[in-house]
Amino acid sequence: MRVGLLQMMSGDFEFPGVEVRLALAVPRELPVSLRSTSGDLATEELGGRQELDTVSGEIDVSVAGGVVRATTTSGNVRVSGRGAARLRSVSGNLTAEDAGGPLDAHTTSGELVVVAAQDSLDLGSVSGDIHVDRAPRGISATTTSGRIDTRSASGVVRLSSSSGDVDLRLVSPLTAVEVSSSSGDIAVHLAEGLGCAVELRTSNGTLDTSVPLEASSVTRHRVAGKVRGGTTPVVLRSSSGDIVLTGGGS
Repeated sequence: MRVGLLQMMSGDFEFPGVEVRLALAVPRELPVSLRSTSGDLATEELGGRQELDTVSGEIDVSVAGGVVRATTTSGNVRVSGRGAARLRSVSGNLTAEDAGGPLDAHTTSGELVVVAAQDSLDLGSVSGDIHVDRAPRGISATTTSGRIDTRSASGVVRLSSSSGDVDLRLVSPLTAVEVSSSSGDIAVHLAEGLGCAVELRTSNGTLDTSVPLEASSVTRHRVAGKVRGGTTPVVLRSSSGDIVLTGGGS
């Protein structure tokens, strides 16, 4: 392309937009490290360790076989794979699918979604919501103003939200459960036949339970007892939010 000086100075010329894409084919088990300032990063069917870092671009990792570390400032991150993963974003959303290893995912203002996890989860968001369809080997999740929604959790379960609501379904086997919220509501459903020792406590909210409870203590602000003779501790606390416990039938 040739452009004359007078043509450029006339104001009638505009440089065309340019998009550059770089595609690399590497051995499947080769460790990969990719970094970009504003470009997107994407990998597919790699079995080695992957480290991906971009400032404003998005990261997409498909069918990863090894450990994945992905970091972005303002872009979204989506990872699917059989290994462990560590995901970080400031203002982007994080999505993890089919995580076969431990997952460590934290974002500041983005939404966090976990689908079909097979190992333990360590999740955090400041103002974004956290959605998990299952946590078969335990979950630790914290958010400041977002909501936590976990459809199926077992093992060690620790959920905490300052002003967001918490919605949780517990299934066996359970080790210990602790759910807390400052001003948000807590709703917990026990799977059929699940036994545990529950304690519900609130300062200014209401307590509501429909489980088959052998109560040891019932006051306006605290309810404690055993469900189906269980001993696994399930502790639900809220300062000014309501707490609802359901399920646990035969």
